[in-house]
Amino acid sequence: MSGGVICSPDRRVSDRCEDDVCAGGHRRELDHRRELDRLREADASIASAMKCLTQRERAMLHLRFAPDLTQGEIAARIGISQMQISRIMRVAMERLRILVGADENPGSA
Repeated sequence: MSGGVICSPDRRVSDRCEDDVCAGGHRRELDHRRELDRLREADASIASAMKCLTQRERAMLHLRFAPDLTQGEIAARIGISQMQISRIMRVAMERLRILVGADENPGSA
């Protein structure tokens, strides 16, 4: 076991499955969480990169990872669908990866 994963957009980030891949096979949330953990290590770069995101993207990322809301809870709060939340967060995370260079292989020199 590697500490578990998030198995659904309707689960909280802090809720973990027992296996690396849950019955639903949802790994994207774990990938996002691992990526966010790596990004936190480069705090100054993230702060700068976050300024390049839209206010909506910043708000959604904050709601997802700070108070640990589910995508469904964020959708209800903002008034759009969970699918739209998922899409916006995916795009925002990809933009952050690019802006801070997290898409580079960390093991390469």
